[in-house]
Amino acid sequence: MAGIFFHIFAAAASLCAVTSAEHVELDTRDVRVRDVASLGCFENETRSELGDLVIARLPENNRQMTLSRTAIANLVRRRAPALSELAAGDGAITIGQRVSVAGAGALECFALAHPLPNGAAISMDDLEAAPCADHARGPLTYDRASGALRAGGDLAQGDYIGR
Repeated sequence: MAGIFFHIFAAAASLCAVTSAEHVELDTRDVRVRDVASLGCFENETRSELGDLVIARLPENNRQMTLSRTAIANLVRRRAPALSELAAGDGAITIGQRVSVAGAGALECFALAHPLPNGAAISMDDLEAAPCADHARGPLTYDRASGALRAGGDLAQGDYIGR
């Protein structure tokens, strides 16, 4: 264990940073350091050990949450205090768990099964499996108070939602 602390202190002069991504998708509810931070300032063994540390867990009743980069950096620092030099940056990151539809096979992406008006909450009942694509998603917003994904404008049947 002493070895990891040596590497952490030695790496503090190097830059490790919270990811610049706006969205992070997880396979489980556990949020690990490697999911939200670049650890390139560490050697491979230390990077692997630190990357595996769990810093948060998505709530059971909610598959996503939005946190500021500063809050994420604080969670990482609390789990590994020697990372006091972790660069946070500005803005927020939405962290979500991938959703799979039974019988969808390799399809992990979704489109709207029917039209939804601006502001409507989007649930799994509103979605159908769709091929994953790199094209733009329909306008979406996240309502922190209710923990719901909402239509950010009028959405038509077949509008691509993504993962």
